[in-house]
Amino acid sequence: MTGSGNYIINNISGTIYIRTNTAVNLSSYKYLKLVNSYAKYNDVWNKSRLCVSTSPNYSGFTAYSSYGTGSTSSSTLISDITLLTGMYYVYIEVYSVSPYNTYKIYSITLSNT
Repeated sequence: MTGSGNYIINNISGTIYIRTNTAVNLSSYKYLKLVNSYAKYNDVWNKSRLCVSTSPNYSGFTAYSSYGTGSTSSSTLISDITLLTGMYYVYIEVYSVSPYNTYKIYSITLSNT
């Protein structure tokens, strides 16, 4: 799975989840990587993290990355999925305290390095 492009989400407030439309087979991969960037409003930054789930219903999350926050330039979040086998939905959790913040996704990839 490789996706790239500039996907921009504007005017978010609270927590939102972005999910792949279909489950992805993670069996032969070690890492899930997301390149993204954040914006701030009144000195408050968005934050985000990656996770996966066998459920399409926004529950049962596992393989969390650490939270990424505080950079207008791009940063990379990494989830270790080494122990996972089978089909999983990929989720991005984005949290913002301001409806004026912007969040950008540059790419998301599965890799072994």
